[in-house]
This record gives sequence, C-alpha cells and structure tokens, in this order.
Amino acid sequence: MAELGEYDENRVKFLTCQAVEDEYEAARTLLEELAAYAEAMGAPALPGSGRQEYLESIVNQILF
Repeated sequence: MAELGEYDENRVKFLTCQAVEDEYEAARTLLEELAAYAEAMGAPALPGSGRQEYLESIVNQILF
C-alpha cells in the first residue's frame, strides 16, 4: 500500500475481502502467518523488578 509508505510485510497484512472467494479462510491464513511470526520473535524481556518503572513514573510526574 503506497499510502503507508515503507512497512514490514511480516508484521502488517492486508485483506481485500472482495478479492478472495472465502474471506474467512483468507483472514484465518493471514492471522496464522502473523501468529507464527510473533511466536518466532519470542516474548520481550521483562524487567527484573518494577523499580525502574517506578523511578520513571516519578521523573515523568515532575517533568510533565
């Protein structure tokens, strides 16, 4: 899609329902592809504690 500019085709999928015979099956296929990509990326690392988030919230309250 030219309107969006550059994007990662593994993370963004488009479905034009009028262009496919069975839109439910086409949507299911796209969602399975997206799920497989997300699973391959793995879960993001979680912080060890909430201390950093706590300190960031204090700084944000002061600044903003």
